[in-house]
Amino acid sequence: MNKYFAVVYQIGKVASTSIVATLNEIENIEAEQSHFFGKDDLLESVHSLVSPDISDYFFGHNMGQFVRNVSLTRRVNAIRAGRTDERLVVVSLTRDPLDWFRSSVAQDIEGHLVNFKSFLDGKGVDYADDSNAVKIAIARYLNVFSEILEECGGVDKTLKLLKVDPEKVFGHRIPKDDISTRRFFHNMLRPFNWLEKHFEKTLKLKLNDMTEKDGMLIASDETGDFFIFRYEDLRSAMPNFLTILGIENAPKIKKENISKNKKFASEINAAFATPAAANLESQFKKSSFSKQFGYCG
Repeated sequence: MNKYFAVVYQIGKVASTSIVATLNEIENIEAEQSHFFGKDDLLESVHSLVSPDISDYFFGHNMGQFVRNVSLTRRVNAIRAGRTDERLVVVSLTRDPLDWFRSSVAQDIEGHLVNFKSFLDGKGVDYADDSNAVKIAIARYLNVFSEILEECGGVDKTLKLLKVDPEKVFGHRIPKDDISTRRFFHNMLRPFNWLEKHFEKTLKLKLNDMTEKDGMLIASDETGDFFIFRYEDLRSAMPNFLTILGIENAPKIKKENISKNKKFASEINAAFATPAAANLESQFKKSSFSKQFGYCG
């Protein structure tokens, strides 16, 4: 049997911790997770890390990831260069964009809270406590963000405009000095171009060159096997891709890092149940990403 090194390479908040924990229970598989690796992504991360605008929370979080991902990149490069006896496995997942955004906010609420309160203070909006600030700020963000997408003509056109003229996107709605809100907006859009910016670029593998089978996108080369499937299909997809690797009797998927257990989870869920969130979801469903992966229903 092959000796596998598996990288759960994804946007985050798609059960990656659970998948890694499960894969590490299987003989002949060692697994790690990563949101970014490869030379280009590491260099881009350096620019973010040295920026004076990054908060202490996100600096500490991203710095830890950076160090791990340097080692991960070196190991993956060695496998792909044929210098080890391991075979690479890369697993990536997509997720419904609004569900992903909600879960992402819950994951990093400690880092967002300072920005949320600063945002409300700048608008002169009163809030009773941290809990109230979370609920009010998210609802206001979602409303502004949905209006921006509508004015720009949808998610796809917004992404294109951000590359060439961000001011046409943000305009008067998000001033240049409101860096945290602009970053929050960019973060919201991550699911829509993450595969293009990271998976395709880092692995030199186009989605159009992958084969669709059993609800997954699959590709293989002389050094590895590559899989993309939906978070929502995890329970059926995981045993399927393990079978392709020659591994039967997949262990039960562990449950790790659950969003409902996070601080302010109920307040975040309430904010994402507002009309503003529904308007945002409507914009998301019209995107090419949502159409490709079945999130437009």
